[in-house]
Amino acid sequence: MPSQETTKKSVKKRLNEFNAALKQQNPSKITLDLAQVLWENVPNEDLATFSAVEQANLTTLTAKHIANRKPGQAKVNLYNIDSPDERLSQVTVIDILNDDMPFIFDSIVSLMSETDNQICLIAHPLISIERTPDGALKRIATQTTTRPEFISESLMHIHIERIEEKSARDALHDEILETLKEVRAAVLDWQAMQSRIRAAIKQYQDNPPPVPVVELTESTAFLDWLLDNHFTILGIRDYAFKGGSEHGALSAIDNTGLGVLRNPNRKVLSRNSTSEAITPKIRDFLRQPSPLIITKSDALSKVHRRTEMDYIGIKQFDSEGELIGETRIVGLFTSTAYTSSPRYIPLVRRKIEAVINLSGHNLQTHSGKGMLNVLETFPRDELFQMDIDALHTMTEGIIRLEERPKPKLFVHNDRFDRFVSAYVYIPRDRFNSSIRSKVGKHLAQAYNGRVTRFSPFFSDTPLVRVHFIISRNPGDAPTPDFDELENTITNEIRTWSDRLGDVLAENYKPKQATILKRKYNGAFSAGYEDTFTPSSALYDVREIEKLQDTCNIGVHFFNILREEANRCRVKLYHYDNPISLSARLPILENMGLRATEESTFTASPNINTTRPNPTVFIHEVTLQSNDGSDIDIKGLAHKLEECFMAVWVRQAENDRFNALVLKAGFDWRDAAILRACGKYLRQVGVAYSTDYMATTLVKHGSIAKRLLDIFYIRFDINYKNPDGKIASK
Repeated sequence: MPSQETTKKSVKKRLNEFNAALKQQNPSKITLDLAQVLWENVPNEDLATFSAVEQANLTTLTAKHIANRKPGQAKVNLYNIDSPDERLSQVTVIDILNDDMPFIFDSIVSLMSETDNQICLIAHPLISIERTPDGALKRIATQTTTRPEFISESLMHIHIERIEEKSARDALHDEILETLKEVRAAVLDWQAMQSRIRAAIKQYQDNPPPVPVVELTESTAFLDWLLDNHFTILGIRDYAFKGGSEHGALSAIDNTGLGVLRNPNRKVLSRNSTSEAITPKIRDFLRQPSPLIITKSDALSKVHRRTEMDYIGIKQFDSEGELIGETRIVGLFTSTAYTSSPRYIPLVRRKIEAVINLSGHNLQTHSGKGMLNVLETFPRDELFQMDIDALHTMTEGIIRLEERPKPKLFVHNDRFDRFVSAYVYIPRDRFNSSIRSKVGKHLAQAYNGRVTRFSPFFSDTPLVRVHFIISRNPGDAPTPDFDELENTITNEIRTWSDRLGDVLAENYKPKQATILKRKYNGAFSAGYEDTFTPSSALYDVREIEKLQDTCNIGVHFFNILREEANRCRVKLYHYDNPISLSARLPILENMGLRATEESTFTASPNINTTRPNPTVFIHEVTLQSNDGSDIDIKGLAHKLEECFMAVWVRQAENDRFNALVLKAGFDWRDAAILRACGKYLRQVGVAYSTDYMATTLVKHGSIAKRLLDIFYIRFDINYKNPDGKIASK
């Protein structure tokens, strides 16, 4: 890492190079002054990615861009540079000039993020500028000044990843202008919108509507709370309610829109259409005595944060208490609204008090403190929108999760059927982006919508809460089977080890199953889990459990469904290190089998915690009979396993006689008898080699069986002939 002194020298050298390159272009004083303020706060590592000459060219182009602008107008230039400089040939440059006002910077940055345009460099100086009456630039102040002839202008110089298509650049250009237009409208109308809300409060106080006094008091307190820097007001519009209580509808009153709702085409509840939606549920809610509506708008904010705007409706009543209209406010709750305790937020505090009273918990007890913690950490938007009964039911369910952590789903439907708010509790050690994506897809499919927002919340508990917002597609609201959906999501969250635990529980007594679950939880490698099901792993667990320190190898011959008749498989288990090919393949080949495929996996059973767990190597080998004949694996598996083990521990020799197990159904001891006979014949002078005799016997398995019968008839008084009779001596 370079020292601070080295960095200073590098910055100074870069500045000297830039000044020299700029002077070669014979710049005006305005360009020189702009250069002084434009790059002042840009990190040196961002500037170092292109040459000093290109930086000088960018300065000149930006100076031309700001040369003329009339107050009240935004000016945007978006262009590509054909440059030999590799860095500039990969970016699109955006110059934005506007009157200085709040929200410009974060609105543009949010737009770039929303449109997936990666920002590579950004310069955002506030420039004090003197202009002529027609907007021509006269001077730039290089120092902060309060002189009346200077006005403050916001300049943004941005580099984003290059956009080659002109149509895409034009679309972004128009979106930037539309964003700045809404920023300007929201800022200019801010005081007027505040006055409109204060007038609504005064109307409630002077002519109270027919609602409970406590409800009205909390509602006016909530509106006062909004004005106390807890809500960024972006738009407001008045609506008239006409047509009676049964079939009435709201219609916008002309020329009452302020802020972003100046535009008559900007809707609050559009339900994916261009017209304002008045559904039966909205109409029913309007007739309820509650003075306020607090929910989410369908409209996306272009100002400050690119998210759905919060919508607050103030109902208007006539002198007889009949609903005559609504004042609709859209905006964004500020950060203080999300960080302050909900127990001090009007309306919300009453909900919290009511939920605690319904639960019967004492706040001094563990359960009471737990419920209060759940409510205080609950998504704030949901506290504004949910009714008391729904909030109480969900809170009680969440508290039970603290006592017994497990995957769980909670769902809350928007009262106007526009979106579904789903809470999925996922064990912390299972949560990842893949699980989150899969769960979101299940929810979107079940509720006929799409995931528009998700936010994970990590607490001190073993569970992660993921809050999904599912925006519904047009059409009737689906009613999926909740238990089935929860089971589907739970199975998605469950790991391979969880499912193995279920298999073990089904096949072992409870005490032994518990021991094995702990022992094999996470024991198998990722490759193994991708290849085998938990059900098939049961057989491997059984084989591993049989392994002994004195003989740390296991063998299991088997077949799978739809395996060709002349094929079978074998799994070999060995502690500490893999079995080499030279150690296992010759044994299998002498048993009349040829290996065609082979895979190796590992497992590390949780045996102890004081030292690393031993590793079990699992070799799965696909085998085929040497002569292509069928393999009766069901009848021969045990004999093949015993034969392999006998050779491994050197109870039997590793030669062609072992193929008699496969071809004639011998066990390894029977093969050893004929092997001994062959060795005896060699000793008495027979010309045939032992290998030749073994090959011949394997080829003529029926004759080998008869020879074995003769041996037993002569030497075993209890030997039974094939007809079941005991042979006489």
